[in-house]
Amino acid sequence: MAQYEAVNRLSKTKDQPILEYIINHVFLPLKLPQGSDQSLENDIALSQAVFDAAISFSDQLSSDKLLLWTSSLKMLRNLKNSIRFSVMSAKEVESQISAMDNTDVLVYMIRAQNAAVVMRKLESETIFESFEVSPDPTAVMGAKGKLICSYPGPAITVPDTNIDATCPAELANFLAHMDQDVLDAAATRTKARSTVREERDTTHPRYITELLTGILRGLGSIADVPRIRKRIGDDVLWDSAKLPWRRSPLWLVIRVALQTTLERSALGRTTYKSFMLFFMARLTTLVLDHKLSNDILHFMSAKMARRLFKLGSSASPELSQMVSTVTGDVRSVLEERWESVQDAQRVSPPWAPETLRVLQDTRLSLNTSREYIRQALQNQHSSPKTTPFSFSDRARGTIDDFLDGAASFLVAAHAVEPYLALADFETAVGSGIDDWVACVPLQSSDSACVSIEACASAYSSRALKAYEGNAENLSVMLLTLFELWVAMDKIVVGQIPLLAEYSPEIPLTLWECLLIRKASGLDRLKTLHGYLRARHCRASSRLSAFSLTKDDKSFAARYFHQSSELQSLKVRIESDGRTQREEKLMELRTLNEMYTDLETRAASLSHAYGVICGGLAYQPRRCACCRFGLEMEMLTITVPVWALPVVVVVVAAVLGVVYSARGGLFCDHVVSFSLRAPKDLIIRAKHVTHDSPILQLIPSHKFVNDLPTTLVEGQTHWLNLRTSEIEIRPAENAWKSSPDNWVLRFAASGFSTVRNSSGATLVDIRSKTWDMISKRLRPLEDARFIVVTHNQASGSAPSLKADLPRYGLEFFVDEDGELQSRNMRNMVVDVIQSTGTMLGLVNQLVLRPKLQVADEHPRTVIIPDGRVSYSADGHHVRVTIAPEGPRLTYQLYRVDADLRCLTGNVGLTSKLYQALLHAVTSGCVPDPLTGRTGTEEALHLLHSAACLSFMKLRSRDTDLLREISSLSTRRVWYPTHLQKMQTVPWSCLASFAQHHGFHPAAKSIMDYGTRLSTFSEGSANVQISYELPSITFHLLERASVRASAIHPDQFSLRLPLGDTDVIYASRHIPDKVAEERAFRTSFMFVDSVGKCPGHWPAAQFAVLQRLASTGFPRDLSFCIRLLS
Repeated sequence: MAQYEAVNRLSKTKDQPILEYIINHVFLPLKLPQGSDQSLENDIALSQAVFDAAISFSDQLSSDKLLLWTSSLKMLRNLKNSIRFSVMSAKEVESQISAMDNTDVLVYMIRAQNAAVVMRKLESETIFESFEVSPDPTAVMGAKGKLICSYPGPAITVPDTNIDATCPAELANFLAHMDQDVLDAAATRTKARSTVREERDTTHPRYITELLTGILRGLGSIADVPRIRKRIGDDVLWDSAKLPWRRSPLWLVIRVALQTTLERSALGRTTYKSFMLFFMARLTTLVLDHKLSNDILHFMSAKMARRLFKLGSSASPELSQMVSTVTGDVRSVLEERWESVQDAQRVSPPWAPETLRVLQDTRLSLNTSREYIRQALQNQHSSPKTTPFSFSDRARGTIDDFLDGAASFLVAAHAVEPYLALADFETAVGSGIDDWVACVPLQSSDSACVSIEACASAYSSRALKAYEGNAENLSVMLLTLFELWVAMDKIVVGQIPLLAEYSPEIPLTLWECLLIRKASGLDRLKTLHGYLRARHCRASSRLSAFSLTKDDKSFAARYFHQSSELQSLKVRIESDGRTQREEKLMELRTLNEMYTDLETRAASLSHAYGVICGGLAYQPRRCACCRFGLEMEMLTITVPVWALPVVVVVVAAVLGVVYSARGGLFCDHVVSFSLRAPKDLIIRAKHVTHDSPILQLIPSHKFVNDLPTTLVEGQTHWLNLRTSEIEIRPAENAWKSSPDNWVLRFAASGFSTVRNSSGATLVDIRSKTWDMISKRLRPLEDARFIVVTHNQASGSAPSLKADLPRYGLEFFVDEDGELQSRNMRNMVVDVIQSTGTMLGLVNQLVLRPKLQVADEHPRTVIIPDGRVSYSADGHHVRVTIAPEGPRLTYQLYRVDADLRCLTGNVGLTSKLYQALLHAVTSGCVPDPLTGRTGTEEALHLLHSAACLSFMKLRSRDTDLLREISSLSTRRVWYPTHLQKMQTVPWSCLASFAQHHGFHPAAKSIMDYGTRLSTFSEGSANVQISYELPSITFHLLERASVRASAIHPDQFSLRLPLGDTDVIYASRHIPDKVAEERAFRTSFMFVDSVGKCPGHWPAAQFAVLQRLASTGFPRDLSFCIRLLS
């Protein structure tokens, strides 16, 4: 064995995908890729790995067997060399054939023909064998178990007397052609009424198993060789890929060639099976440092253990020891990882209540709300600023004075007497705007609109500042602005009647919120409302006048078509544009001619050089060639701009307006509203009782992150402006004060606190006390909903407690400094937050009994009831529960160390929820408590009598059953009607956790509940309420057979009855008619040429004719050279 070097090349590679490729195709784990991963690089790595293992395996053999093993080593080396390139090298193959000695074996994978050829050199003859490599996908997917295949296919023996010196070259040429040529044996399908190649199917191997076999039979005879039967595991997986995943054809070629070779020698089948196990063990040793997933390592270990068990006493002590060591190493890795998961589960947050300064922590920080409350208390007596009145003798303006071109009269009057000027403008508009509009001549429409806009802008900007906080005055301002808009609308519609058919863009409801007290103002508002309603009625088009659409209904298009002036202008613009374009084209041609002339002249010259400082230097200033280049660069032309635009309409934004309103009695309160700033609505209320305080509503969102969510959401917060106290009232009793409500005593410069009627003081949400307690309870409840309080005058009662209002749970710090449950007396939060099962579950709280009653009560775990979700977390999963709603429920389970399980109540919901959590937290190593994996414990529960002890399925039960059912990976056909490929949408859970048994277990319970529902009300809705996700049972059963190899018998749940393996009708069994014709053609050629060598051309033509008649194409001329 000196000529072979044993090297662990895989251990040197850093390419994880190559390693995963070899594992997938050698071990065939449960979770496989959903698209083809075959490549030349991967095949080379696989063949190299097998060859390296074969070299190392030599050390396991005795000296008398080593010589026989050398033949197999040589075969594997030659196979490795033959697939080095994407196209087989004819020279490489010829060299290998020519170098064959007695007992040598060669094997070639003919990739394009889905076939393999084996050559066995004997003393006076050579045996040629062939077989199909990748079975038909329909047969693969149709079998629930494995395909039973016979190898090899046809075998022909050719005497050495019929093989001359040219035969190796021609045979190598034939195989090289066949390795790359895609012929009519490739699968096809119909697409768009034409026949195209179906790359997702496998090729019929007939060009090897029929044509080559027939040709060789003409040179020899059928060989009677021993055949083997192999159970072939394969799959056809596809999900949004070009080609589906298929098991490596090279791996099958290696196994068949090795097994058929070894079984015909003294080494026998045991050596083959021992080598396969050795290769798997060696491969597993190499991957232990590559951090593969737990399920892959577990599957590899289980596969090796199963093979070793089958070998039994036939396995050598060295091999048994090697496998035991490797599986032990795998188990150590898995247990180490599982122990780290357990360690993480046990950890609980730091707990040292003796270090807390509780009283200090009851002082509220109020980082979010403090400034808002302080401003509310400061502004309680504020009122709009007033300007001292001073008499001024000036002329009062008329409507004509105000509506000048630039609003100069209004601006000047406002500078002298602001409020008087605004009032005069409002009076003038209200009494004289209609007469003013009626007197505007048509030719002055544009200037009139400009005057109205200028006055409206000047007036609104000044009135907004003057009337801020005054609802009545702001309403008058809006009424005045609306009258100016109506005036402008009348003028514009009079000038452009088409505009009346489009929406005025102002909703009728906009004016309903104005606070108008005077009768004259109400009459004006009624008139405005009538005008606006009439405008809406006249508007027949649904399109806005500002619409950017380009159809004939748009205002711009219709206005253009009605205007002869605009149409004439468009014609002039287009005409001018064409003239300008022609002029530019002429300019461009002239400049191009000048550029070409300069370029020609520059090309005929050379750069000028001169002697500078004793050397030859380039002189650009004196260089004519460079001057021409500069002139070329200076030739420029401006790009003409087309004068017509793409309809750009800019709609002016309405100026921001502050709205306010004032109301009367509401629930015995006088309520007032004021909008002081955008999104800042001030609401104040005063009870009708004499001398009652004024209350201001503090928006609830101001207390987010300042108070627990329980005291924020669904609550109203009334600030007493007299006492600076905030009463927190339930929203349903927002107008009723109660001594039972929480009260926040606000101090602008001191300490603010929140207390309730029982004397409990709220602990600040940012304090160390709240942080320590909330972290302890956070696995059970969102920290925002935890209420921590301190009762200073409680006597013997607990002074520090934590409420979980949504659950109805309460905890307190007892005299021993432990966090004890008030709902479950003498049970405290355990420092070890692990029950020994459901590892990876985040949302659970483990309680233990106080020491004095430790023997009376077992440890207990509280698990919230909610939506379960999971994600990958290192080599395990992280499972979280999201409860929903204002009132939450939970499940309580006791840790039964004697029965080694969790026990809950007798209800079905508790059992199903427990089974779901066991399933999603499953590892491949048993849980410490149960001695089973989570998957096994879940299935044990689902098949127990407890899950059939109910009278009616509730809504929560059916939801849980659907979740449990969905854990079984939903395998579907693609495409549905062909049933040749399957798509498997794996989740982030480990493959063995997505057990095929969950669906039938859930279905069994659901079916039982359906039958019971016939005796209860509402049975008509059974099919809708009790429906499970659809499943393809054939694919589920097929998965169950594959998975049975790694699950214990009681949990493998092999669904199909009887033998699931199927005998495969291999396509390498030749078609008798086609092979016979090829044989007779070959025989005729050999016979005729042997008798009459001069008839070679005629014989060649005859062979081509005969081959064509057998269905083989005429272009196989290399077949003739092979026959020669």
